[in-house]
Amino acid sequence: MAIRRAGTPWGIVSEIVNELALLDAPPYVLATELLAPDDGIRWRLFHLGVLGEVLQAARQLGYQVRSCGPVRPGGRQPSFVLSDADGGTVDLWFEASGIWQAMGLRSPYAEAASGIALKERMLGADLLLRRPDGAFLIVECKYSSNPDFVARNGYYQAVTYAAELASRTQVHVTAIAVGPEGVVGRTGFTDLKVGRIGICPPSALREVMRLFLAQPHSTAISSVSGKGPQTLAD
Repeated sequence: MAIRRAGTPWGIVSEIVNELALLDAPPYVLATELLAPDDGIRWRLFHLGVLGEVLQAARQLGYQVRSCGPVRPGGRQPSFVLSDADGGTVDLWFEASGIWQAMGLRSPYAEAASGIALKERMLGADLLLRRPDGAFLIVECKYSSNPDFVARNGYYQAVTYAAELASRTQVHVTAIAVGPEGVVGRTGFTDLKVGRIGICPPSALREVMRLFLAQPHSTAISSVSGKGPQTLAD
């Protein structure tokens, strides 16, 4: 403050020093001060934050987390592998369009859009987990303060991804849209022929993960009915 009051050019020097000091700050400070103000990147921070919640939940549930390389969209292999004490593994994909090639299948979207003069592309969920028995958990991130946007767009995409995977693999699919705390007050699920579809806040992810990883997949994930960690007894 004393430097800033010294007048030109020290006021500018003070501002530069303050900005440089952020480089030594913890990562969350950098994200808050330098990245969050950018409208074009806030949604990506939410996406990465949800990924962090999923990985933390896996660790809390006793899984070892192994990175398979840099986190990037559309890769042809999982971004992480979760391993349990018995040696079982669960693949975790980031922006999972590459899973179609990994499974040796053509994306239904690519087939439906084949008559349009566009480069072939595949839809991919923000996060996708695949259990050894083939069951899928789709996590779609929807960052907005508008509840209608989170609910409507999140539901549309969750249903779409679930329908695509279920129709090609014939296995159980659970798909959730995750919106910000406060925008999504509690978790809700519904059952469709393509799988289980829901919307939840980040604080419910640990319980969703617990049921997906540790319970037979016929277990009612709709028992996750509120914010924060819960048990079936709740």
